[in-house]
Amino acid sequence: MKLLEELAECNNTKMLVLLEHHYNKRTMPTNAYEKIPPARVSLSGHSFLINPLPFFKDKTTDIIYKIQYLKLAAMRDYLLYKQYKYKALQTSFYPDLNRAAISHNPLLKVTQSEILFKYEEA
Repeated sequence: MKLLEELAECNNTKMLVLLEHHYNKRTMPTNAYEKIPPARVSLSGHSFLINPLPFFKDKTTDIIYKIQYLKLAAMRDYLLYKQYKYKALQTSFYPDLNRAAISHNPLLKVTQSEILFKYEEA
């Protein structure tokens, strides 16, 4: 996630476009005038989205909520998902997490012990 933030220069729109290029396996720009060309480095890592297609197709949700969703999803443990199919984020691992900032996000369901992701539950 840190590499993606650096490449996007903390621009939320650019971050989403670069990530979408990565998931669609786009490595070449479609033309010389493309505003945000694909990244020239690999964005592969331990962060994961289980269902990226509905996430990228969602054009009605505010970009701030989508970036929150991505950053929280990136905090999950891939090993827990791989071994046990556990998709949520345990809040006990992050006691300094600002619950008030994410409580109104329509893409997240915040419970007492975990954060559930809308597009991961399908």
